[in-house]
Amino acid sequence: MVNPAFSLESLALSKIAILVYSDPDIKISQCRKRGSLEFLPQDDWKPIIQKKFSSLNLPLILGKKLKALMKPFDDEINVWKVEHFPILNDFVLEQSIEYVWNYYGTIDRIKTAESYIQCESLCNWPLHRQFQIMTERIFSLLTEKEFRQLVLLVICDKIAWDWMDWDYVELLNELWNRSPVHFKQYVESSEFFDILKMALNHDYKKPFRDRCPLENIKKIEKSFYNISYG
Repeated sequence: MVNPAFSLESLALSKIAILVYSDPDIKISQCRKRGSLEFLPQDDWKPIIQKKFSSLNLPLILGKKLKALMKPFDDEINVWKVEHFPILNDFVLEQSIEYVWNYYGTIDRIKTAESYIQCESLCNWPLHRQFQIMTERIFSLLTEKEFRQLVLLVICDKIAWDWMDWDYVELLNELWNRSPVHFKQYVESSEFFDILKMALNHDYKKPFRDRCPLENIKKIEKSFYNISYG
């Protein structure tokens, strides 16, 4: 149900402002300067925003109102970054965030966090360090099914192919050992628990696929997509 405090006009403008702010050109401009709109020279970001606005063919008065919303949206993101500074003190990491917005123009903190921790790039160099820092925090945001999905992702994408850019067996063990009991029980009841045990004890002396046939890996991958969308 829409809050009556927000008019249809303000809701529509917020929706448009979110789309404009999320535009790749705006993001690129910010990344190049490593800053928010607040600290970017107007000559850098105003032409880009003006170009986006002009393509919308809005009445002049609505265009002005829309332009006025851009800084508050920027402030909202800056507040979110400050709140999560212990995790986001890495600029490369910061670039991987896809913000999820409420209809009235504020960040949906829970959904943004969920989207962030499920981002596959967190399992890639150089972001694994942040992934390990976050392990204590993510369990409150994951469901049992999503935890199983995360475990399978580490096994299928990294351990199964013996990636050596990071000790993924150690990462998997840390994730497993810190997980709540009911998460463990959920995974233990799945058909893939034997493969998980192999992965947890993998010593890299032989390729993982020597112990776990490729057909089993493909079976996990197929199930992974069913878990994601089923």
